[in-house]
This record gives sequence, C-alpha cells and structure tokens, in this order.
Amino acid sequence: MKKHRIVIEQLEGLGFSFLPEQKVNSSDISYFVCNGSRGTDVESLLAVRYLSRTQRYEFDFGFNASSVRSFFAHQMPYLPFEIRLAIDQMNKERPACWFTWPLIWDSINYRLNLSTKEPDLPDIFSGPFKLFMEQVLLSVRSEEQLLDIYLSNIPPFEWRYDSSHFARFCQIAYLVSSTKSRFELAERCLSDYYRFMQASDLYGSELKVDFFQELLEFIQRRQ
Repeated sequence: MKKHRIVIEQLEGLGFSFLPEQKVNSSDISYFVCNGSRGTDVESLLAVRYLSRTQRYEFDFGFNASSVRSFFAHQMPYLPFEIRLAIDQMNKERPACWFTWPLIWDSINYRLNLSTKEPDLPDIFSGPFKLFMEQVLLSVRSEEQLLDIYLSNIPPFEWRYDSSHFARFCQIAYLVSSTKSRFELAERCLSDYYRFMQASDLYGSELKVDFFQELLEFIQRRQ
C-alpha cells in the first residue's frame, strides 16, 4: 500500500492514518484509523484492499471501541470456553478490526459500489466518499451511537453485509450491558440473524443460540 500514495494522501486529508501497530505491506489489506483528536472512545476504521488483477481498490469500514476491546482482552481467561475459543481465533485472524461492512451506497441509501481504479479516486474522495465520512462514519462518537448502528439493519449497516455476525453479537452484548438499554431489541436481532451466523460465520457458527444470554450474563457479572 505504501506505493499507492494517492490513496494514502486522500485518506490523510480526511483525517486517517495507518494503524500504528500495522506493518505496512504485511498483508493484502491495509487498515486506516481516524486520528485521535476527536475526543471519543470510538475509532472509525477503513480497510483498503488493492486488487492487482483488475487494478482496482475495494474499501470496507468499521468501528472499534476501546472499552469493548479492552474488556474482552482482559476477560479472555474467564470467558465461557467455547466463546473464548471463537473470540481467540477472531483476534488472531482479525487483530485490527473484528468485522467490517463494504463501503457501497447510492444517493439515497448508500448503495454505490466504490470499487474503483486509481485515476477515479480524487473525484470520489472529494465527493460521495467525503460526505459519507463526515455524515456517517466520523459522526459515531459514543457507545450509545455505536449500539444504535450494531442493532440497525438500515443501509449501510445491513446485517447481510457483515463479515462476522458473531463479532457483532459480542459487541452488542457488551454495549447493551454497558448502556443498560435495548435488551429486547438485541434479543430480536439474535432471533432474526442467529441462523445466518450458523450458516456462514467463520467463528461462532458452532455456538448454540443461548451463547448470547450466557455472554450477556458473564459481562454483567464482570462489569
């Protein structure tokens, strides 16, 4: 990614930089995080993948809340065994961001495909991309706002575009406990989307449906 200066420059102009712990050119995906000057616990991230065959870039976005990640990091030895195994594998394979959404939208509901070639990047970064950054991605600053997003199925936060339903459920469990709100909505999401986790998730597909309640009770005891 280092050689793709135009991508780095455009992202730096929007307040993003390489994740400090990431080794440049160490993988097919480069992660960028918004700088720390926003006065918030929530980090906004972008994952950029360069497809050499088609000479195009693909963009995904996601969030990290330090309170969520630090809780799971500190409590790993005490988590229920099967949940611990799934999270441990997820941490190894996705250390930068547990899951992401593809960055696609249109003028109404964020559905434009952003996979694009380098000459088109300046126009996109100064247009719809910048608008998305300012109005959607960088506007998330609190646990309450983050929980609203994780419980939403409104574009661009549809469950069907998740790269891990299990990761989303883990963060929801922490956030509903931390904010003491929206327990019923979280249970409805589990009822609606657990079967998709079983069908396609790389990490939590073997867990029984009661894993969420077990995790929620564990978090409430430990907080």
